Amino acid sequence: MIRGMSLMRHTPPGGMGAHGSLGLAAPARALLVIIVFLSLSLMWLGSPPAAASPLSERRAELEAARARLNQLQAELNEFAVAFGNAEARAAEIEEAIVALEADESRSLSDLAEAQAQLERRLVSVYKGRNNGFALIAETLLTHKDLAAGLAQIELLKRVAGQDRNMYGGIKRHLVKVDARQRDLQAKRVEQAARMEELKQAQADLEHSIAAVSAEYKSLKKQVAQLEEQERKEREAAALRAALAAGTIKSVGGFVFPVDGPHSFTDTWGDPRSGGRTHQGQDIFAARGTPCVACYSGTISRTYWNQGLGGTGIWLDADNGVSYYYCHLDGIAGGISAGVRVTAGQVIGYVGDSGNAFGGPCHLHFQAHPGGGSPVNPYGILVSSDR
Repeated sequence: MIRGMSLMRHTPPGGMGAHGSLGLAAPARALLVIIVFLSLSLMWLGSPPAAASPLSERRAELEAARARLNQLQAELNEFAVAFGNAEARAAEIEEAIVALEADESRSLSDLAEAQAQLERRLVSVYKGRNNGFALIAETLLTHKDLAAGLAQIELLKRVAGQDRNMYGGIKRHLVKVDARQRDLQAKRVEQAARMEELKQAQADLEHSIAAVSAEYKSLKKQVAQLEEQERKEREAAALRAALAAGTIKSVGGFVFPVDGPHSFTDTWGDPRSGGRTHQGQDIFAARGTPCVACYSGTISRTYWNQGLGGTGIWLDADNGVSYYYCHLDGIAGGISAGVRVTAGQVIGYVGDSGNAFGGPCHLHFQAHPGGGSPVNPYGILVSSDR
């Protein structure tokens, strides 16, 4: 409107000429054309046609990639749940078998003692070469006092009653031993079935991880790239600070400890062999998948092929929590006690060392606040798994 008003002030009182001109001289008309052209150009540049912004397009792509990644993760976690349930059932049956074997051992010991007593009694009867009638007759004939003879006969009857009790006891022991052996046989059959179930669950878990590995890695890379682009456009300053500190995944402090396709579920407190309970979380992944420092801190201890944990690492993090990684296939070069690490730095590799040998490769991960008793790390793992 301002431009229009300016032009009107230059229009002569006589209005337009016969040919529709403004009645201006040629140079003035040329200047007017240039001004109008520039004005229209500026108006066009200031009001571009409506279209989807690159940011909104990337947001849609990012959400689609995240949705597919979450779907893959949910499918992998279902296999982890199945394996965890099968492992717990196998451990429970193993404990039941140990208890039944102990009970069977006690029953066999009781039976052996009862049989020894019976053998001693039979030897005694055989050496006496007497039967019940002969003993009664001899007692009556050898006692002048009939009352004393009858009393002796009552004593003999009591001995015979004790023998009957002994025979009954042996029979009860035999029945108990037979029952325990049948229970054991049934449990061993069930154990064999559970072990087959466990083997199948392990095969399914390993196959599922291998099957989605390529897509999983691609999606993780795509999500990371899209997140980085989004942050650059929305929070450029915050992103520059994060990139200066390292990888974008370290923003927020805690980093998921397995950098690759993985599967896990909450198995905290589940039964384990030897009467133990699970004191951490198992994150299943392919052998050699990198394990990274979940938090910046100092390595306090490393060890190779020792005890139940096999090869392991202790990380004393700056947040006051000690984190334990074990069943590793190996430890990254340069990682040893006293070494300072940053969140996201590779410190080891997923394996099956220690008592996990032969099972599915996984990282056993524990969190010890203040270096004390372990707590369930499932919540922080879930919240950082993206």
